[in-house]
Amino acid sequence: MFRFNLEESSWLPEIKDVQWQQPQLDSLSDQPFNILDCIPQQQHQQHQHDPIPVAESVTTASTYEEDMEYEQDDLWTSHTFPTTLNTLSWDTRNSHFPSLPQTQLAHRNIGTPFITEAPTRLFDPIIQSQTITVAESQLVKSLIQAMVGLPSIYFQWRNNQFHMYPVRVLGLGDKTIQPLLKDILKFATKLKRIERVAQTCHLYPHQYGLTGLAFASCLSQWHMNVQHAIVSVFENQQATLLKVYHYVHDLSFITEQLYQLCCIEPEEQMSRIQLDAIERFGFYLPFGAEILNLLYAEIKQYDLAQSGNYALYRDICLSMLCYTSVPYTSILSKWLGLDSSGVLDDPYQEFFVMMRDQVDDLLKRFQIRNEAKLPYFINNTLAVYIFRSGQSLQLLKKTRPNHPLFNLQEPTPLNFLFKNSENEEYMEKLLYQCKTIKAYNIGSPVIAQEMVVQVRHQQAEEVDADIADSVPRLTFLSEINLKGDFMNTLQQLTHHQQEPSQFIPTLDTIIHSSYLKPLDIWCPLLNESLMSFFIHQFKLESHLSLLFDYFLFGSSTFVTDLKDTLFKSRISLEHDTAWPPKFSHLSAAFKHLLLEEEQDLISFSIRNTTRTSPWLNPNAVAALDFLQLNYNASYPLNIVITPNIIEKYNRIFTFSLQVLRTSTITKRMYEPLKNAKWYRTNIRDTICLYRFQLDQFMTAVQGYVHDTAIHSSWFRFMRHVKEMPLTDDYAVIMEPYTFKEYHQHVLDCILYKCFSKKSQSSVLEVLQSVMQDIIIFGAILDDYKMTDINGEEKLLMKCRRIFEQFQKHTKVFVRVLHVMEEKGSGRLSNILNSTTSNIFKDLYARHEAKLDVDVFVKDLLVRLCLNGFLE
Repeated sequence: MFRFNLEESSWLPEIKDVQWQQPQLDSLSDQPFNILDCIPQQQHQQHQHDPIPVAESVTTASTYEEDMEYEQDDLWTSHTFPTTLNTLSWDTRNSHFPSLPQTQLAHRNIGTPFITEAPTRLFDPIIQSQTITVAESQLVKSLIQAMVGLPSIYFQWRNNQFHMYPVRVLGLGDKTIQPLLKDILKFATKLKRIERVAQTCHLYPHQYGLTGLAFASCLSQWHMNVQHAIVSVFENQQATLLKVYHYVHDLSFITEQLYQLCCIEPEEQMSRIQLDAIERFGFYLPFGAEILNLLYAEIKQYDLAQSGNYALYRDICLSMLCYTSVPYTSILSKWLGLDSSGVLDDPYQEFFVMMRDQVDDLLKRFQIRNEAKLPYFINNTLAVYIFRSGQSLQLLKKTRPNHPLFNLQEPTPLNFLFKNSENEEYMEKLLYQCKTIKAYNIGSPVIAQEMVVQVRHQQAEEVDADIADSVPRLTFLSEINLKGDFMNTLQQLTHHQQEPSQFIPTLDTIIHSSYLKPLDIWCPLLNESLMSFFIHQFKLESHLSLLFDYFLFGSSTFVTDLKDTLFKSRISLEHDTAWPPKFSHLSAAFKHLLLEEEQDLISFSIRNTTRTSPWLNPNAVAALDFLQLNYNASYPLNIVITPNIIEKYNRIFTFSLQVLRTSTITKRMYEPLKNAKWYRTNIRDTICLYRFQLDQFMTAVQGYVHDTAIHSSWFRFMRHVKEMPLTDDYAVIMEPYTFKEYHQHVLDCILYKCFSKKSQSSVLEVLQSVMQDIIIFGAILDDYKMTDINGEEKLLMKCRRIFEQFQKHTKVFVRVLHVMEEKGSGRLSNILNSTTSNIFKDLYARHEAKLDVDVFVKDLLVRLCLNGFLE
């Protein structure tokens, strides 16, 4: 065996102040390898009897620490035996520049410098340790496997993240390689967790809905394409750690953003629900439409990014929003009849409209969910309008199933469209359909004959598509082209961003052109179609005219017959022993007031009487308030003629009846006063003057109620009804529920002008006190029997006292009207602005207010002035 003589070596240093003895290497020793079996303390005990000088021992300890630090800088490994530093030999060192541990061994005359002469037990602790020596190429291959989610001999998936086995990389220091590997492993871990998010959403569709499944499909497609890109890039080239690190740097940014979007890591500001979801599933995603809102908020942060990673991430989220919106917009399109036949297909209750299957009434079958979660492009007002438009479609389908809305030649469902050309093509199709349907609604014979309608052959039961068809799914791996719908959208989006001639508009612009504009065109068309059906087939105008004739005293024939029935020979109400009279006494007389063909729709009835009822006194102003009218509005007319509306009609009917009764009394007093034999003509003239002033007041009030309060409002309302299908000015009321509210609004306007709203109770009380004086004045004259001159004087005293009271109440009433006019409450537009928040204030301001019919109090004051009561 080759022996090396240390004495002849040129690299042996001189050690001063230390007794040196030339080492003898004739015989081999196990001493340098025995130290592997003990810890440093044991090593110290083993050599404490050796004659080692103090300076030498100090040098050995310091060199041991220096060697440990050097080894940590050079090797990335876990060391089980620190003393293995002394096993370095010339096999891995330059023989002309030996290491310090070799020099120390030589000075101590210990062993051989050749590791090939070491005993076999030297290799046992190294073999038994978990440290693996690996080449860079092998490590890179394992990293690529980790990035595609596969464990390897160097990396394992443990505790929901990738971990690395202890390895030794020759030629690379720990401080050099550790940051690179750490970032790459973080990237691989987040990719794996995003993949788990997509898999979990597919496993729990009830937890995330169809929208969550679509979002999971986007994540799956993106994740699969990232994996394919990583493998394909390094498949045909020599990969190094630096190449892998730089390649995944941009992908790491996108991955980090998606990682945070899915809320995979808990944060301090999270709610209890979010933390529970992260603990259960490992991430948190909201349900249904809130996923769309999440993507919308994310895009808005980077909406104006032009280039770089932020623009790329914006495009990815925009493509996700486009694809994830498909299930929700599909449900919305079906609800509005833009796709299929208006069937509400919502298997996971994501839509804000819900259907109750056990309810037969269409008016109550559909309703808006409590605390409904609306998508980013629908606010509360639009949600109500969409809900009512969908109900219009359901009602039209039930009443008129052959309408062209249910036989569209080419469905036009809502789509999230980026390109202006696509938007223009979509709007052209939609407008053509709207044009043909409008022509059908108004009965245009030329356009209606040119309509080509393709009738669907599916039965009504076949309209409900399978739920699986609504769920966006990835194709099988054998058929996949590593793109998919989401990736195709992303590719088109990034391609257009790179072309200067074409650009993608901002998110709000896309939303307006893709959703808001089509809804603004289509929803009124649905309502118009149903309202046209109401007007033409159900004769809505005729029903409204009938209500006006009877409830609002629009028919002079009915008013004359009613006065004859109530105040003349057929029923003597003033002298009836029981008050109010029984309905059996009135029913026969009331039958003469109604035409035979109208009795199925309109009928009289009597309100229940209690001890506090205001009509118990036959001489009270409210003596006839027990009478009311009923209207039998069958389905679907009861949508626009509701019990609440009939109640408002009855309130107007009651007030009009009070005015009619009081005015009739003043007219009826004239004949007895004229034909009676008076002892003193001055008493007759005075009483006749009183009656004339009473009659003039009631004439002014009755004219105001008939002309200003009722007729002016009603005639404009009916004009709106007739012009609804022909002009866009009244498009706001072309919907059954909105028309119902507008119907109520018109009646409220009449009630305001009649001082019959609760907020005007004090004004009405003053007016009723004036009418009560007139009724008492008439009762005094009815009870008077011509006897002698003393009786005439007593009659004059009673009449003068009531007339003075009448004048006092009249002055109070006029003063109240002046105050209302000064404060502005005499204008109906001011009252509507302060008391209501509906959409009809603008309609009123555009039409009635500009026609000088708004100042109703001023009109009444002018009428009273002409009769001398203004002073």
